[in-house]
Amino acid sequence: MKVFYTPKMVALEGGFSHSPQKPALAVGAWLEAGIPLDIEEPMPVTAEEFSLAHDRRHVEGILSFREKNGFGNLDPVIAASLPYTTGSMLSAARWAIAHTSSAAAPCSGFHHAR
Repeated sequence: MKVFYTPKMVALEGGFSHSPQKPALAVGAWLEAGIPLDIEEPMPVTAEEFSLAHDRRHVEGILSFREKNGFGNLDPVIAASLPYTTGSMLSAARWAIAHTSSAAAPCSGFHHAR
């Protein structure tokens, strides 16, 4: 299975949610189950790409720790993981389309933007 994953997607904090830890837990469980994985590091999403869907000031505020993220904190580890979690989803989608095959993005869709 083609999987777009990097430890850069993982953050150990997140306040009320365990979502920032889920990419590592999912990949670990798949490996433990003996599922053959073809792991590739995702291309991180840029601030410009985030700004296609979200207000640029909001994006810059979160990525520079001036504005609370969707987990309600200013954690720089969360901010650093966001380009990779979103990049995982985008990389998997692009790969699936280009290869007319399936791909996985082991993240829970950090979709808490406003």
